[in-house]
This record gives sequence, structure tokens and C-alpha cells, in this order.
Amino acid sequence: RLRLTKREDGYIISTVKSYDNWYGFYETAIMLEGLDYWKIAEGYKTKEKAIKGHEKYVNMSVNEIERIAWIG
Repeated sequence: RLRLTKREDGYIISTVKSYDNWYGFYETAIMLEGLDYWKIAEGYKTKEKAIKGHEKYVNMSVNEIERIAWIG
């Protein structure tokens, strides 16, 4: 795991090294606290892009997260 952030609004943002590389070598997924499944928001080819991507999702509003076109 590269980053894990638990937001005050209950969203959990996780950026990890992908195990299957389907969306890239790294991916960011989001889960609402209390649910048992992750939704993949974005994949990345490099660790640097994955870290920047993680921060992008951490800083999104609830409204922005609810409008994500999930890739997985």
C-alpha cells in the first residue's frame, strides 16, 4: 500500500500497487466506511502519478466523489 487516508466524511481512499496491472501498475480505490467493497477510481503507470492521484481524491468534495465514473 502506498497511501491510505480515512476522511472525516467516512470515505476511505487507498492507493496500492496493483496485483493484476489491469488498470496500471498502481491504482486508487475508494470505499465508504462500513461497506465491504472498494470502487476503483483510477489506475497509474508510475508510483509518482499514483501518489499525486491519491492526493487528488483525498481533496475531492463529496459531490465530486459521487460523480466519479468508476473504472472498476
